[in-house]
Amino acid sequence: MTKFYFNIFVLLIFFTAVSTALTTRNDLSVHKIEKRTTCAYNSKRNVLIERNEDKQCSCSLAESIFSNKLKGFFFFAQDECGSTTIAGLFSSGFEVFNSTENITFEIVDSCNRTLYDITYGLNVQFNDDGSTDPFRYTFDEINLDCDDDGILFPQVGKSHYNKRTCDGLRRRDGKNQVACKESGDIFEASDINDFQT
Repeated sequence: MTKFYFNIFVLLIFFTAVSTALTTRNDLSVHKIEKRTTCAYNSKRNVLIERNEDKQCSCSLAESIFSNKLKGFFFFAQDECGSTTIAGLFSSGFEVFNSTENITFEIVDSCNRTLYDITYGLNVQFNDDGSTDPFRYTFDEINLDCDDDGILFPQVGKSHYNKRTCDGLRRRDGKNQVACKESGDIFEASDINDFQT
């Protein structure tokens, strides 16, 4: 019986030595991380590329910082497939509301028209002290700069409301914004800025 245990022990040592030797060579490493080349979902496709190849988007970062009535931030991270993860946190500002049921978060253009309603994806949980719990969600339909519809680019005319101009709306110069709305009216908005390192 001791010979059997000894043989098992020697066999385990042998396999450990072989696996260690294989993982120290770069070309045979089982721990090597490779960048994915295909996306699991319907990503932004370039019609000139073959069907089985996805367009590679740049991995980009952006931020939107609230510092007036609301104190908090949104952080945007785009992956190589064009999906954007939006995360954030508010430390104060929501204590002025009697109810938080009618609060929405939207990405708006320079005419304050809704481009994307991100309220239900983020599922922001409000606290009694006017803060929020941290929130995060990955949106496949939103990208930062992967194509012409990226939220880092001005989107006037791309809203599904009024296609051409800001007729009847007060147009502001500048970028798309994240808007915190209460019962449809903007409570506070902040520009979406390319993240500077």
